[in-house]
Amino acid sequence: MKKINDFLKLFLISLFLLIGSTKVIYSSNKEVPLTSLTVTNVIAIREGVPTIKIIMSKDISNTFDPTAYVKIFPPVKLKINKSENNIILKGDFNLKRKYTITILKGIKAKDNTILEQKSKHKIKFTLLESKL
Repeated sequence: MKKINDFLKLFLISLFLLIGSTKVIYSSNKEVPLTSLTVTNVIAIREGVPTIKIIMSKDISNTFDPTAYVKIFPPVKLKINKSENNIILKGDFNLKRKYTITILKGIKAKDNTILEQKSKHKIKFTLLESKL
């Protein structure tokens, strides 16, 4: 019976992909929308030039410029780049200050899906403690 269920799942996944469905596929018994682009994490990196990395669920379109879709408060002069599924912010961050990163809806992925919801993230450059 398990082999039949596994076969049916694979068949359904193949069928959805073949007909171009954008609704759902099954993975580990969870429904996963094919159309969603989301922010999966925002991290601050202290080493070298202070950097904030916004990690997206999919690779960002090569032709898309995320500059107008990322806001920071308090304002900092930024250099914004993208690499695969990351938006990378480098700037004159005060390492003792908290920042609010706002990511506006409209960011475009390589598969033409679009970030559909604005999100805000509070972040601080924390010092990692040595555990020696």
